[in-house]
Amino acid sequence: MSLDFEVRDVTHRIVTKFFPAFLPNAKKKYYARSVLQTPLDIHSIASKAEVYNITTSPKIVEEGLAAGIQLMTYLLADGYEIRTGLVNMAIRIPGEYDGTETHLPAGMHPEVRTLAQLAAMH
Repeated sequence: MSLDFEVRDVTHRIVTKFFPAFLPNAKKKYYARSVLQTPLDIHSIASKAEVYNITTSPKIVEEGLAAGIQLMTYLLADGYEIRTGLVNMAIRIPGEYDGTETHLPAGMHPEVRTLAQLAAMH
């Protein structure tokens, strides 16, 4: 199966695959998930600028992405929530507490929770 959707002026097609919904309270028998392409690093993303008619130089895209990701890392570590047109990110503190703790329990670490903004793609 493939899903068609528009991003700005280009129609895209995502290849999807059905996975069984094993949970007893699932409303339907299957979930559809995208069949993922090869993961891209910052350089690979920037090199695709021409393919998608992005007129900014790939070098500037790469430098901007690297600087933006570095800045978001610092902001997340300072407790900010990041909301962009592509993703939302926030620090999640795992565990249960009684309110007197001064540090995380042994073996627990803060995690970055990321949510893709699919609505921004419509």
